[in-house]
Amino acid sequence: MLEVIVAKPILCFYYLTYRCNAKCAFCDIYQRGGPLADTNRVKQHLQELTSFGLRYIDFTGGEPLLHPDLPELLLCADKLGFHTTVTTNCILYPRRAQELKGLVDFLHFSLDAAAAERHNGLRGVDCYHRVMESLDIAAELGEKPDILMTVTQENFQQIDPLWEIARKRKLMLILNPVFEYGENKLPDRELAERMLRLPKRKYLYNNTAFLHLMKSGGNRPHHSRCKAVTAAVVISPQGELLLPCFHHAVVKLDLSLGIKTARRTAEFRSALQKQGKYHFCAGCAINCYFDPSFIYQPDWLFFRSMMAKTKYAVDKYLTS
Repeated sequence: MLEVIVAKPILCFYYLTYRCNAKCAFCDIYQRGGPLADTNRVKQHLQELTSFGLRYIDFTGGEPLLHPDLPELLLCADKLGFHTTVTTNCILYPRRAQELKGLVDFLHFSLDAAAAERHNGLRGVDCYHRVMESLDIAAELGEKPDILMTVTQENFQQIDPLWEIARKRKLMLILNPVFEYGENKLPDRELAERMLRLPKRKYLYNNTAFLHLMKSGGNRPHHSRCKAVTAAVVISPQGELLLPCFHHAVVKLDLSLGIKTARRTAEFRSALQKQGKYHFCAGCAINCYFDPSFIYQPDWLFFRSMMAKTKYAVDKYLTS
C-alpha cells in the first residue's frame, strides 16, 4: 500500500530560485538569496518526473522570471506532457512577455490592491504599474493570466475593486488567504469567516474548503488532512528534495542518484508516515499543500474543493 501512495504525487513545486526583486510583507523567501537552479539539472528532473504520473509543474520561487532559461524549461515541460504554472510579481513580465507567450498553462499575476500605494506597500517595491502594464501586454498577446490576490485583514476591502478589474478584462481573480508558518502559528479564523461570507461571483475563485479548514484552526496532527509528501514533489534550486514541504524542510535529500532513489530512502518513508503529524504541523494552513491534499480524502472538504475548481474551469474556459 505504501508503494502505491508513494507512486502517485499530483504535482511538483520546482523552486527555480529563492531570489526575488520584491520584498513582500507576508513572505521572507527574498531574504534567502542563493543560486539559480541549473537548467540541465531541471530538465533531467523533469524527465524523471514523467514516470511518476504527476501532470503539473509549478515553476516557482522567489521570482521565477529571474531565471534566464525559464522559457526553455517551460518548453521542455510542455514537450514532456506537463501542465505548467508560473506566478510572477510582473516586474520583469513586460520585458519577457514575448518569449513566454503560449508557454504557460496557468499564468498568475500577483495583485493585492486596486490602488498603487496599497499594492506597493504590501509588495515592498513600486510594482503596481508593472502589473497593470503586464495585463495590457498579456491581452495584446492573447494570454489570459489569472489575477492572484493575497488576502489579508488589511487589504480585504480591495476584493471588490480587484474583482471589477478582473471582470472587465474577463480574467479570473483568485483569492489566496495569507498564511503564517512556523511553530505556534495559527490561521486567521476571522479572515476565513469574512471570506466565507463573500458572495459567489463569476470570475471569482474562492476555495471554501480551505477556508473551512482555516476556520476550524488549521491542521490537527492527530487527525491530519495534510498530504504534502504524498501529493507534491518539492525540489529546491540546489536540486534537493525538500521534506515534508518547502516551509518546514527538516530533511533535504540529494537527488544526484535520481528522484526515485531518494523516494525509496528511510528518510522519505519516515516523512511520508509523519506528514501532517510533525509538531510544527499543528495549526498549519498553507494553501498550496492542502489544496492537493483534499483529493486524497473524499469527504465534504474534498467535494467543496472540487466544486470550487469546477466553477473556476467554467468561468475561465466556458463563459468568458
